[in-house]
Amino acid sequence: MTSKLQCVFQRFASPRKWASFVKRASSDANGATAVEFSLLALPFFALIFVIMESGYQLFVTSTLDHAVRVESRQLQIGTAQLAGLTAAQFKTKICSRLPVPSACDNLTVDVQAISNWHSVTTKFGKETDRRLSSISGEGVFCLPNETQIVIVRTFLKLPVISGFWLVSKPEGSADRGVSANHVFRVEPFGAPANAGRCL
Repeated sequence: MTSKLQCVFQRFASPRKWASFVKRASSDANGATAVEFSLLALPFFALIFVIMESGYQLFVTSTLDHAVRVESRQLQIGTAQLAGLTAAQFKTKICSRLPVPSACDNLTVDVQAISNWHSVTTKFGKETDRRLSSISGEGVFCLPNETQIVIVRTFLKLPVISGFWLVSKPEGSADRGVSANHVFRVEPFGAPANAGRCL
């Protein structure tokens, strides 16, 4: 064994031979592409998933905000009050504009009249974290009277596909939430005395 090591040492003892060996080894590129891809594949695909997940959330948030503003217009001009719109019908109208499967099953809608602009709050009473499934069930729904200030609040539970970094619980969660709100004053629309049901 010692003689073999001595032979190897003698083979590369000369600086010229050592330089020749290094030059040959550095010019051998067999398998280099596979090694480089294995080093870059994980961060590359992680970046792709981050972009896709974040883009999906922004798209749903923007769409929900648009749906709430469009459908709230029916409350603002009195169309919903005159037609006697129900909470289920109002929620269905919003859901129909969302590109999310089973949106109505995961959507909470809250429509309330408030006394003044300073009392506006966009948070639900039992909301603890907007990114988690902390809100469930149905919110309050009322048909506002003329000139009342109204806030429409929505919360949509959205499943996390690949972005575990988008939830805040240490153990992770299968859901996060997006919300959209709209505040307005109801316009005069010539409604009968019993048209509105907000206190």
